[in-house]
Amino acid sequence: MSDQEILQQAAGVVRKQYPALNAEAITIFIVVAASAMPTLEDISASMGLSDAHVFRHVAPLRDAGLVVLQSAQDGNSKILLTGRGEETKQAIDQLFAA
Repeated sequence: MSDQEILQQAAGVVRKQYPALNAEAITIFIVVAASAMPTLEDISASMGLSDAHVFRHVAPLRDAGLVVLQSAQDGNSKILLTGRGEETKQAIDQLFAA
């Protein structure tokens, strides 16, 4: 299975549960779910986007209850999965466990 097919299937899981999310927000959710407590800056750097662009697409994830932002001591903002976010991550993981 190609990387594109994996991303499309993972995005399908998120889109099914949260149809109002746009493609950028879904992609950011998938990157956050695959990372260990990433910062906003980590996601920006890994995706080649500005912090402001990532922050704009994290907002709908927060509104959907999938993530929260937590200020770190170094001034960066960590993006953490909520219970709903963890459940969605598990649904994605189960898709590929078979």
